[in-house]
Amino acid sequence: MFAWILGRVNSKLEGWKEQLISKGGKEILIKTVVQALPQYAMSIYRIPTSLCKSIEQKIAQFWWQPNGSKAGIHWKKWDVLKNRKDHGGLGFRDLIAFNKALLGKQAWRLIQQPLSL
Repeated sequence: MFAWILGRVNSKLEGWKEQLISKGGKEILIKTVVQALPQYAMSIYRIPTSLCKSIEQKIAQFWWQPNGSKAGIHWKKWDVLKNRKDHGGLGFRDLIAFNKALLGKQAWRLIQQPLSL
């Protein structure tokens, strides 16, 4: 049901792999495009944890991959990169927690405005 999300993420990342993009450029692309792709589906459905981890794995591979090469060395754990910048991370979203937050927001809206359906 959610395979289209992973397909869209893969197509975006594959399109950027061969381009010469700086680390700052990669950070912007990840935050504004790749992590925003599943946002609508996450606000309505509980996305499987395995899909969230697959997306995060693809993002980490893109982040650490040198331009034009096949492999890269992961210098820090993905959990560290998800931390805020003032805590030594890069502020990438934890997709599992973000999914829960969006669903909680919808639940709160339904509780506060029951006639909004």
